[in-house]
Amino acid sequence: MPYAAAPTRRSVERLVGASATPLWLDNPARPEAAPPMVGAEQGDLAVVGAGFTGLWTALLAKQGDPRRDVVLLEGGRVAQAATGRNGGFCSASLTHGLSNGHSRFAAELPQLLALGAANLTAIEQTTAEFGIDCDWRRAGDLLLATDPHHLADLAEAAELAGRYGEQAELLDADQVRERVVSPRYLGGLLSPDGLALLDPARLAWGLRRACLELGVRLYEGTPVTGLATDGPGMRLTTPADAVRERLGALIKEHKLAPRQTSGGTQQEIVPAVDRNHSGALAGAVAGARMSGGCPSWPEAAMPTINWPSGPITDAGIALASGPA
Repeated sequence: MPYAAAPTRRSVERLVGASATPLWLDNPARPEAAPPMVGAEQGDLAVVGAGFTGLWTALLAKQGDPRRDVVLLEGGRVAQAATGRNGGFCSASLTHGLSNGHSRFAAELPQLLALGAANLTAIEQTTAEFGIDCDWRRAGDLLLATDPHHLADLAEAAELAGRYGEQAELLDADQVRERVVSPRYLGGLLSPDGLALLDPARLAWGLRRACLELGVRLYEGTPVTGLATDGPGMRLTTPADAVRERLGALIKEHKLAPRQTSGGTQQEIVPAVDRNHSGALAGAVAGARMSGGCPSWPEAAMPTINWPSGPITDAGIALASGPA
């Protein structure tokens, strides 16, 4: 299909009045942004980024130990990136589909399926626990055949699902039309429980509220642009110059000290899965990684964090302000 070298007048006219704000975020219920960090503070755990990963990391850390002082730093606004710009469905699959998992991680696929199912259930339980109204619906997944050879593919997928104990039902054309009124579809494969529909922005805003209610300290408009070791701790740097005149004084450096745990002390930023709280994947987490008892993850070798349940013997982070 040919494309014009420059937009046509008709194309430009059709964009008049269009909004650059993503659909989910273009909502009057969007909460006002939290203020950026100002002044000198101290805390135990710093989480960078307030998308789904950061929000759930902060929430689980605070639930694991209510005494833990958790600081959540967001460069822009909560959910402004991928969290607020997706299709609005949540799948239990951790392997981008059963056939993909079978072809790459067959030995560990039963465990991955169990973890994925538990994860989806835990997300749903979190919405109920904190009263998060995000239009959550367990809608299931329906694959449709538009050509005869697709029917054989669906039959193969149904057989594979049965081998792993997954629910999957083959539908003929009439059964499909009971759900989707179109003569184009020749059959389908229904997986009734592995996918949910939701409003991702409202889920993120609900998690934001839950974090604040539990005492997480959230600072929006506070980008972290650098990370370096600093003595026994780590230094997270923000570009203070961009807002110095307006604020007068701004936190420029955030220090994260190592933490003592029964499994030893490690100081690092890691992508992580908390196997004790399967409700979310935790990424860019500053904390102590425990050894022992971790699930064996395929090639990606994603490490595991068990949130320490005992007292933290060393201060986690020291936040110091720079000059105006």
